[in-house]
Amino acid sequence: SEALEAVRVRLAAVQGKSDRVMTWVKAQGSSISPRALKDLFYAARNHGHHTLAASLAETLYGIEQTTETRSMLAATYVTGKQYVKAVNLLRGAKSLSDADENNYLMALTQLAKTSPEYRRELGDYAASRLNGSLPEKRKLALIYALIDAGQIEPAMPHIRTYA
Repeated sequence: SEALEAVRVRLAAVQGKSDRVMTWVKAQGSSISPRALKDLFYAARNHGHHTLAASLAETLYGIEQTTETRSMLAATYVTGKQYVKAVNLLRGAKSLSDADENNYLMALTQLAKTSPEYRRELGDYAASRLNGSLPEKRKLALIYALIDAGQIEPAMPHIRTYA
């Protein structure tokens, strides 16, 4: 029955059986519900199967492009150390949730360690955000991200404030 098959696929997600899960997802085609994909995503992610979780999140985001599904995908990319994908997904978004901004900063910080391009992007982003009205905790997180990436110059005026 369909219900039994759904249970089997969820178990396959828990076990990290990517081929089994993604074959079932593809067989469902456009009739698959976002809820079913979310269930499979969480089953895979919560059991440490990040590659499968990323595939499911990408499929879900392709069907339903919302801030929730974008956040799920970005978090999965960061957890799986796919920082370029996370930055590309979040860059230029009109608004970022706190979780999205944390993932964007985490990805940029990691990429900035080896790339001048990402160092500049981190510096520009953090400097623009620091000049806005943010809670102190958020400002400190941005300052630490700049320092970690070696971008001391844009952080200095704000470091002096907290010194």
